[in-house]
Amino acid sequence: MEEYEGWEEISQQITSKEERQRLKQIIQSFSQHHVIKHLILQKNPEEVCLAFEELGPSFVKIGQFLSVRTDIFKPTFVEGLKRLQERSVTHDFLTVQTELESELQKPLLEVFQSFEEVPIASASMGQTHVAYLKNGQKVVVKLQHPDITKKIQMDIALLEKAIPLLESVPESDVIHPSLLIQEVKKSFQLELNGYNEVQNGQKFYQLNNGWDIIRSPKMYPDYSTSKVVVSEFMEGTSINQVIQEKREATRYSKELADRNQYLGEVLLDNFVKQVFEDGFFHADPHPGNLFARPRPLNQPKMPKRKRIGQVGDWHYETTWQSNQSKSDYELVYLDFGMMGSIQEEMLDKLTNVVIAIYTKNSETIGMALLQLCQQLGPMKRSRFFLDLEEFLAPYYDMPVQDMDFQLISNQIMRICHQHQLQVPSEIMLLVKAFLTLEGIVEQLHPSLSMMDVATPFAMQKLIERFDVRKEGKKAAFDLLAFIKVMPKIPIRMFEAISTLARGQLHLTVQLEKEEKLWKHFQYLTQKIMVTLLLVALIIGSSILLPRMPSNYFFKGIAYLSFSLGLLYVLRYLWRELIQKIKEKIAKK
Repeated sequence: MEEYEGWEEISQQITSKEERQRLKQIIQSFSQHHVIKHLILQKNPEEVCLAFEELGPSFVKIGQFLSVRTDIFKPTFVEGLKRLQERSVTHDFLTVQTELESELQKPLLEVFQSFEEVPIASASMGQTHVAYLKNGQKVVVKLQHPDITKKIQMDIALLEKAIPLLESVPESDVIHPSLLIQEVKKSFQLELNGYNEVQNGQKFYQLNNGWDIIRSPKMYPDYSTSKVVVSEFMEGTSINQVIQEKREATRYSKELADRNQYLGEVLLDNFVKQVFEDGFFHADPHPGNLFARPRPLNQPKMPKRKRIGQVGDWHYETTWQSNQSKSDYELVYLDFGMMGSIQEEMLDKLTNVVIAIYTKNSETIGMALLQLCQQLGPMKRSRFFLDLEEFLAPYYDMPVQDMDFQLISNQIMRICHQHQLQVPSEIMLLVKAFLTLEGIVEQLHPSLSMMDVATPFAMQKLIERFDVRKEGKKAAFDLLAFIKVMPKIPIRMFEAISTLARGQLHLTVQLEKEEKLWKHFQYLTQKIMVTLLLVALIIGSSILLPRMPSNYFFKGIAYLSFSLGLLYVLRYLWRELIQKIKEKIAKK
């Protein structure tokens, strides 16, 4: 329990008995599984998972955040954290009925024609039931577990109080506890708000339902509250079922291969469209939130796709048919509690990064990353560009389709972290969503490249952002400036050659942290001067004392000078000794 000694001080600040008991439970689980030690050393992720699963939704969410931080954790440690499992909780129907009637402020059968008592799904934060509205519409009713909001808020409050203690742990700056806890808090505030999920679902439906074979359920805001979400029932099974068909097939036919490849292409095309066209994407596309279902007979064989954009002042909307529909399935997105949004400015910066990676130019990539990231502390730009160059060099001769986008993005984020550059939270959420979806796409269509899909969208975005008039004016001004200086170029060249010939060329060198180095140099100079004066005083006094006349005044001055010099030297030696002892203790 040594690494958790400071928790006792936090416990004394808590007056609520319930909070104290919860804090004790957290300490015991962290101590039993050595959570902080394993996080710092990046070892035994299974122990960290066990502790987080024992402690419930708040800590599972923290683990999920950490599982995408490939910029600070080793790949093996991250893979271990991805095995985190939520422990489902199911409440009896009487509790469900009481909660629903309290939320809807009406008897259950006044709102619904019928309501199935057994849930079709249950998780740590809520459970889902099938019901029928009065008009006969089949719907899904998702209800939060009683007191789940209160429990999560308590956990977050306890963690916020523990931030000073967590940040005092050696190497805690690797994880940045305060930033992590704020991100988790923000995520829960969105996920625990039913109104927010309904609005997200409505927006996603408008942007994606009917795009090729993508479907999403209608939302019913009139029947929803902050704790209840009612949406259209969508028949289907997890996308894992389709993947399992491939594994179990005794003979993997071309028809089955074509179908799966098409599903993979649509998933990736649509996700990139969500990011680069909509700026609004599903941030949790795991297999439980992605269903596949047989295409209804009344659906057209050649589904439509739509693209909306703008080039300069010209807005456009195009609709076209897919080249071919090799799938007898539709893909259904569910659960809109966790969505990502990217503003136009951030989207432009992200577009620049994708295009820079495609061009395989480390300097261009570095400049794009500097625009995208926030600088948290001092950094050496030259070292940053050099690290990027060393990492990217092996990829220069590699075809784009063979590039491992996950590996490249993970390593680039790691380099950014090493150089005090923080990747924006919305980009980290995007990376988490992409890595989740990529795992599914890879099993459906192993040869499909993320860069091949993302680059055309990014290029299109770049073209749309191109303002002909603005760029024309800029080019005209640049040309005018060049014309003005052009006659002076031969004169300047002649002057430079003449200066070199006369041996009068001066070279100016600018050092990094010049001001800090200059202050340190001044400090050393002053110390040397004081030391020389002291040496002069001591030696001078030693020489003059025996030869001094019997004048007490002069002898007193000589003795005083000698004593002051000796005391200063002893004081300096004592301070150096104390400093060495402190350094040895700190190392232990």
